Amino acid sequence: MTLSTPKPPNIVIIILRSDAIRNEIYTDTLPLLHQHGARITLLSVITDEKFVALANPYVERVLPIKEERETKLVRNYRALLHEAGDEGRIAGHNATSDEISAFRRKVPLSINFCDPNIC
Repeated sequence: MTLSTPKPPNIVIIILRSDAIRNEIYTDTLPLLHQHGARITLLSVITDEKFVALANPYVERVLPIKEERETKLVRNYRALLHEAGDEGRIAGHNATSDEISAFRRKVPLSINFCDPNIC
């Protein structure tokens, strides 16, 4: 009986703003994912030589994203971006750990759909 080796995970990280760089590039996120065999693709609005040089040891490729004008809808969702960042960090941690961990949220969050009135 032969044991199959699990495939390394394919991970896409999206960096839409320059402040997201510190979360992915200047922490241990990329090295840790790379160390565990993850195949990482980085999508980013920032593609200058310094950024690419920092990411290249850990990612298979850096692909540019065209920066668009911010709309009212995007501005309204910006208040929730910290939740997406937390979810990404938790997912990365749990993907590279031997045991799954539960994390306490920084801010309690509830969503109430009130237009149309369906709650």
